[in-house]
Amino acid sequence: STSAGRLAIRILPNPKPPRGDAPSKGKKRGLPVWEALPPHGHILPVFFSAGPNILFTPYLDSAPLSLWLSTPTVSSLSDDQLLFLLESSALQIARGLQHLHQHGIGHLGMCVENCMVRGCGEMRLPVYSRAHVLIADYGCCAAHLVG
Repeated sequence: STSAGRLAIRILPNPKPPRGDAPSKGKKRGLPVWEALPPHGHILPVFFSAGPNILFTPYLDSAPLSLWLSTPTVSSLSDDQLLFLLESSALQIARGLQHLHQHGIGHLGMCVENCMVRGCGEMRLPVYSRAHVLIADYGCCAAHLVG
């Protein structure tokens, strides 16, 4: 689940211009695709965007899978426990990718650095891997940004 009252503002690098002059042959691309994607438990949703470079998503206290696997908690697991954890992670990633593929979307940045995992083992695939993230706490009276 996500933290109530927290929003992640993801600032993306400048989009690359399309390569070549050929049309994309029916491939879906860009933020409108992600904004229109139906929710799924293993995909980090995009609430809305502000132009081509700023995304608003739920804040999720997580780390890349590659970093999480090297934490003391995970490192201290037995071989059987670690195997179970890896199988669970792979299944969650596969379910997220299946959801994307069912909607005609391919995730071009799949690697362990782009799979976000919470301390409890819950996985989410983010829209874009290379993004600077600001965290906004919002409420009735004030907002605080953390870089």
